[in-house]
Amino acid sequence: MKRRAFLLSGLCAGLFLLAGCCTPSSTKDEPLHSRLVKGMAARLEIAREVAWTKAQTGAPVLDVDREKALLAALVKQGEAAGLSRDRVEKFFSAQIAASREVQTELLAAWAAGTAERPRTAPLDLRTQIRPRLDSLSNELIEALAAAPVADEYWWIGVREISRRALLQRGFSDTVSEIASGGL
Repeated sequence: MKRRAFLLSGLCAGLFLLAGCCTPSSTKDEPLHSRLVKGMAARLEIAREVAWTKAQTGAPVLDVDREKALLAALVKQGEAAGLSRDRVEKFFSAQIAASREVQTELLAAWAAGTAERPRTAPLDLRTQIRPRLDSLSNELIEALAAAPVADEYWWIGVREISRRALLQRGFSDTVSEIASGGL
């Protein structure tokens, strides 16, 4: 048991170092776990923009119908790429929930005056934000499809790398746990 924990911690440390050291210009050339982590982080960065737009328009954070339709479309796209329904639902449900949490945290902080509001005009959800999210989703599905499905240790390592990377990018413990929990 101690040997397994030691090997697992070594694997996590090694993967974490690789994630920090490998930043080639093309995402296709970078390590798979790095593509997943960067895609997850980029998605959460966009959630900050979504929060600002929703703060300005009064739109609610939770849009059940939109989330259901989005998840159904992602499952269909993932299955076409050879992924199981469960893998796609687990991953993207976590990313959507983490995005919702980012929005909720920011809206609360802005209302309480504990975070500075952006000084830029809000972006349009339909024409400016969603196309970027769709593009990121495509990249994430490609990365998930290329991942070693049955390698439990690989997934444990990537889960820990993603949690730490999201924390380093300024996301809360809650957001980082939710997003990385989908791996």
